[in-house]
Amino acid sequence: DDGAGELPDLSAPLPLTAAQIEAYRRDGYLVIPGAARPDEIHPFRALVEAQWAEHKLDRRPMHERDTYGRAFTQALNLGNHDPRILRLSRANRFARLAADLMGVDGVRVFLDEAFFKEPGAGTTPWHQDQSTFPFHAERALTLWIPLVEVDREMGLLRFAGGSHRQGQIGPADISDESDRELGRLVESRDYPVHECQHLEVGDLSAHDGWTIHSATANTTTVCRQVYSIHYFSDGARVFPPDNASRARILQYFAPHLRPGDLAD
Repeated sequence: DDGAGELPDLSAPLPLTAAQIEAYRRDGYLVIPGAARPDEIHPFRALVEAQWAEHKLDRRPMHERDTYGRAFTQALNLGNHDPRILRLSRANRFARLAADLMGVDGVRVFLDEAFFKEPGAGTTPWHQDQSTFPFHAERALTLWIPLVEVDREMGLLRFAGGSHRQGQIGPADISDESDRELGRLVESRDYPVHECQHLEVGDLSAHDGWTIHSATANTTTVCRQVYSIHYFSDGARVFPPDNASRARILQYFAPHLRPGDLAD
């Protein structure tokens, strides 16, 4: 018994309104208040926190890190380490929500991860999530699930509305370069910037894989704890990696797959 039976199953669907779906497809992002009850999320916090502490990718002191390292500290594929977390990463409610927003019949999970922004962590540079995917996906979506109440001072997202319609338009890696280039594009193309101000436990934020976005710094003494699921439309195929990030990620996630193979 992996103990998952004691956890919320999150299988009940969350009907979206036509207005919500229209807004997501127009703007490339959507904040969904009350998508889950707090008691459906709270039981996962300690599980995610434990796996983040054990498997986080960067353990250096903040002053020794580069821009990427100062933005947040990640731990990937937590459900592979603790099967109980699969109840969250494979939740039918969230998968259905992602499929409905993307307008597809089936989705796959690329990865799940803990996005923790520790006290004193810097801003997250402007970037596009899908620029590191090593496969052609018709659609992709990132779901942001706060594990604690989050205010803007702790590091909340900023979205460049409508920027997802352009596909990839900047550097692949989250870096000073991506911040400069995409920041200039946001300004020159006059994309409206939406800044999240507050998210309660149970609120969700969703954004398209091509939406240009960033996050504010954590100027508080509290760690911003967010769990994230990256979905993509079923039927995507692997392509020859055209940047170092895609090559590294393909090798890490699916070293057995070759260009042309289904991303299955």
